[in-house]
Amino acid sequence: MKKFDFIKTTDPYVVGNTGARVDTDAFCAHGQAAVFVALFAHRQSQPDQHERLDAFVPRCVLAELIGAVQAQIRLDEGQEAARAFRAEADAHAQASYTALSEMHTQARDCCEAGFRTHGTEHTCGRNEATQ
Repeated sequence: MKKFDFIKTTDPYVVGNTGARVDTDAFCAHGQAAVFVALFAHRQSQPDQHERLDAFVPRCVLAELIGAVQAQIRLDEGQEAARAFRAEADAHAQASYTALSEMHTQARDCCEAGFRTHGTEHTCGRNEATQ
């Protein structure tokens, strides 16, 4: 049986943008690479003071979080709202996959220099001769 606790909200961060990647610098207890998450946010009481919050989230914890959100949407708003949430997540997954595939084809996903120069310069050791 899943156990829940009441968590009181106290001046939460309001997230306006995010970034994420599977990151092999951290692993969960199951041996899966964790997810690095960057949250660009501000405290609710301080909307003009933006911060970047970085975290490693084990994939099993992330799956638990997403599952809990889906369950709450289903309970509070109904099955159709939960289905719409999953469809929205699937659409974002497809759009991200397309963009990541394009970056990979352009050799922009191997290092920051490759990313910022659209694959023309690299700091990872890749050069024109090895492409």
